[in-house]
Amino acid sequence: MLLATSCAFLTCHLPLEAYFLGISYGSVRGMAEADKAMFYSVATLLGYASNASNFFLYFASGRKFRAAFVSLFSACGTDHGHDVMVT
Repeated sequence: MLLATSCAFLTCHLPLEAYFLGISYGSVRGMAEADKAMFYSVATLLGYASNASNFFLYFASGRKFRAAFVSLFSACGTDHGHDVMVT
């Protein structure tokens, strides 16, 4: 679970960090302003997608997370036999 979350974080946040490094060191000086704005928008959207995907990654790969999620939204607060303590 940690590996999947870390890979998603790096994949989605590296373009934005590369953009900021390029701005800092002037390596994007030759790009048109519209291209810079488009790259920044897409890179920012990827960063947000990383944060939004965390729930799905946890749900897909974490047995305890799934059990806690199910017990949180199950009828009458019962956990249906799962040994999960939700605080």
